Amino acid sequence: MRSLPRWRARLAEDGWRVQIRSLADLMWSVIDTSGRWENWLEAEPDSSAGEVIGAVRDALQTKQGSARTGLASAILDLVSSPEQGRLLLLTDAALLHPFFRVRAIESLVQDRVVSPTVLFYPGERAGQFGLRFLGFYAEDPNYRSNIIGERT
Repeated sequence: MRSLPRWRARLAEDGWRVQIRSLADLMWSVIDTSGRWENWLEAEPDSSAGEVIGAVRDALQTKQGSARTGLASAILDLVSSPEQGRLLLLTDAALLHPFFRVRAIESLVQDRVVSPTVLFYPGERAGQFGLRFLGFYAEDPNYRSNIIGERT
C-alpha cells in the first residue's frame, strides 16, 4: 500500500479524481454506530473468541427493517454513488477477516458499481482466474473480477 500516493498522483495526472476508502474504516464506523462497543469491552473477558467474532459479525450485518445500516449497505452506498471522473480504491480488505467475507461484497455490488473501482484483495493466485483470500481460504470458484498483479 506504500504505492498508493504515487498511484493517486499518476491517476490524477490522467484526469481521475481518486478516492481511497478503507474497508476497515467503514467497518469501524458501522461498529461505532451500533453502540455496542462498551458492552463488548465489558463482556469480552468472559467470552470465547467465537462469541466475540459472532457479536461483531452481527453488528456488521444489515438488519431488515432496522434504522441502522450494516457494512454491506455502507459499501453499496459508496460504490453506487455516481461521481463523474471518480476512481475508487478500496483498501484494507484483510482487516474484515473473520467478520465479513470479501466474496459477500463482490456479490452485493455486482452490476451496481457506477464508477471504476479497485478492491485490493489480499490473497494468492490459484490457477489462471482464482484467488485464495489471505492465502489460507480455499480457492473461490465464484471469483469474477480481473486479477492484476504478480503471480506467486
